[in-house]
Amino acid sequence: MRTGFRFAVVGCGEAGSRRAAAISNVDGAQIAVCVDSIRDRADELAATYGTDSSTDWRASIIRSDVDAVVIAVSNNLHAPIATAAAESGKHILCERPIARNPSEGEQIVRAAREYDVRLKVGSSLRYHPVVAKAYELIKEGRIGKITFLRGRTGRGSYAAAPASWAVNGELSGGGTLLDNGTDLLDLCRYFMGDFRKVIGQSSTLLWPIEPCEDNAFAILSTTDNRTAIIHASWTDWEGYLYLEISGADGYIKLDYDNSTLAIGSRPGIEGAGLEDVIDLSTQPDRSLETEVEELINAVNEHREPSGSGLDGLEALILAHAVYRSSEDGKAVKV
Repeated sequence: MRTGFRFAVVGCGEAGSRRAAAISNVDGAQIAVCVDSIRDRADELAATYGTDSSTDWRASIIRSDVDAVVIAVSNNLHAPIATAAAESGKHILCERPIARNPSEGEQIVRAAREYDVRLKVGSSLRYHPVVAKAYELIKEGRIGKITFLRGRTGRGSYAAAPASWAVNGELSGGGTLLDNGTDLLDLCRYFMGDFRKVIGQSSTLLWPIEPCEDNAFAILSTTDNRTAIIHASWTDWEGYLYLEISGADGYIKLDYDNSTLAIGSRPGIEGAGLEDVIDLSTQPDRSLETEVEELINAVNEHREPSGSGLDGLEALILAHAVYRSSEDGKAVKV
């Protein structure tokens, strides 16, 4: 007799392997089939979890023993796979970005809505211990209403992977902004809500990867003129993500990679001048597992998941507003 919530993992590279490991760590979740265009890669991942392998994603997603599809392939394949999955009544966990461009993203969101399936876009940073703690503190009112946010994220050299689909504009749809930049854009919306205006600059400053950018900068404004400033890069020596969140009553400084955050108060507020540092580096990072659990819970509770398809689409719309602003040299309304 069949038990559990079963996934087809489409894409057995680095991202798909991480997703498969997370699924295997979640009670009640199972992998039905591992799918990759490279047979050996599909076989290897399937053998790890004692499940089926395939090179045919179309046949795999319509299997009767599949409840949901993990999409961990190049961005150009997100829309066709997600749309077909929705049409087959399968729920979806799609790596970010949701698609190469807003048109493809809208197609995915529309299909999920039409066929009444839950669509979750990769937003695992929301569930990382330091991000979750910062969100908790903000909701408790510890720093008051957010006035501005500064965020920056970087990755190391892409020169070591010149053949990667990520630096092929036709396959990826963009560079660092659609990669680690969409993590920042999602967190900006997570903490501050929607934005109305974008001023941006995207540039290819170091690596020979045009039309993909290796650096992107943006200023995002809300309807009440609160601001987020971000920088995403592929030209750093190591990976990092930092957030500084300033509120009416205090601030939070978040260091993702070291799993620490500092919280302080403004002068005149009780405790001003004292900065508490919260070290969560010994706390296990179950962000990928939590993301799987969130999708399953959303299905069982007939609700939209946190980090929904619409969240993914809105982050992608902001990214393309940055591209348009950079090209036109002016602010873009969103």
